Amino acid sequence: MSKYIPNSFQTPNTIVDELMPLLNEGELKCYLFAVRHVYGWQDKIERGYAHISISMFQDGFSQFAGTGLSRPTITKSVKSLVKYRVLIKVETDDTNRKGQAFAIGENPDIEGLDNRKNKDKVVKNVNQQGLKILTSTSKKSLPKQTQGKTQVNLSPENSDDVAPSPKPLTVTRERKPDFDWVIENIFNIGYGIAISKQVGARAGKCLRAIKAIHTANGTEFTVYHLNRFQSWYRDNYEGQMMPRDDSKLSEYYAEFYAWGKSQQQQQPSATVHYTSNWIHELE
Repeated sequence: MSKYIPNSFQTPNTIVDELMPLLNEGELKCYLFAVRHVYGWQDKIERGYAHISISMFQDGFSQFAGTGLSRPTITKSVKSLVKYRVLIKVETDDTNRKGQAFAIGENPDIEGLDNRKNKDKVVKNVNQQGLKILTSTSKKSLPKQTQGKTQVNLSPENSDDVAPSPKPLTVTRERKPDFDWVIENIFNIGYGIAISKQVGARAGKCLRAIKAIHTANGTEFTVYHLNRFQSWYRDNYEGQMMPRDDSKLSEYYAEFYAWGKSQQQQQPSATVHYTSNWIHELE
């Protein structure tokens, strides 16, 4: 007999109907883990909550596995779930139990989660920190760069995003280090491999969204900023690929930019200035 049918726990319909597309991977894993350990035990169903520590989220307990997420990702995910009332912190008098007690939220902030993904409100939290972020950009808003052009061969190998032409084509595009960085690190297409016009357009939108944050705040932009952004993203969103949507990418980069500003403000040295080198000062 299959073990996947008899041994089951109640799962709220709203997980699939509403929450799943609004939660990231870490949040969804932590939420499902919490649901399992509240609605999977009769005594916990009756009292409506369960004690779940960060260690339990990470490694599980006894014969039960954890989420497989890192501790920083779990902490960030649980904090977000509580913020949007997906999980509810419960205060208890049971001092013998380890870990915070959580209940499953009956009235999650669906609108708030939806707004988090809405490109028109992508920089709401960042603007509260005094940053100026452009939510829409055009080629006219960015300085025109004149660099040499290189012939690029298109072929359908190695990527679903590559133009599906039976014969190699040749197009001309400007060779820019920052554009190539986006192609390689966000779209996972190695240097020298052909790209389609569609992918090039999407990569260009991503790059302009990032540059717009620097333009709005009067700071210069370099590839080094992109490298630091990549390191920051890996530390804070372990296991998640960088989004290829320009609006979502702008949201993460704005969060990274705000982090850089806060780091600089914590350094009292008079020699530190919020200029194009502000990230270098964090070394």
